[in-house]
Amino acid sequence: MKTTLVAELQAEHGKILSSLQSVRNAGLASEQAGELLHKVQVDLIAHLKKEDDLLYPFLRAHASDSETLSGLLSVLSEEMSEISEFVSEFFELFTTSPQSKKLPGLFLQLGNRLFKRIRLEEGTLYPEFERLKGL
Repeated sequence: MKTTLVAELQAEHGKILSSLQSVRNAGLASEQAGELLHKVQVDLIAHLKKEDDLLYPFLRAHASDSETLSGLLSVLSEEMSEISEFVSEFFELFTTSPQSKKLPGLFLQLGNRLFKRIRLEEGTLYPEFERLKGL
């Protein structure tokens, strides 16, 4: 049985990935891409805030009891900093230079990084959260 929080976070992951696929289908140069990418950006910010407010404080509180969890949180934190910086740079370039020839490659990297991160969270972090919650 999943906690409500994990179910919500996984649903948000699905929504973000679906929006990225819609951008891919529409094409980065399309008018629709700007609206969809803005939605991705808003959804990502809300999702990260939810994780920062509800998931990570609980996990950090239990990390002192587990070197494995402590190490995982450290790696994920460092990785998230890198992803956040990349996401910011991507959206900045998309906003200021929407015709940049760099965008298609960066968009592909964005999708790949988010997909990898989501799989890591759903495969490792969320199950650990639920284990600690006693589920």
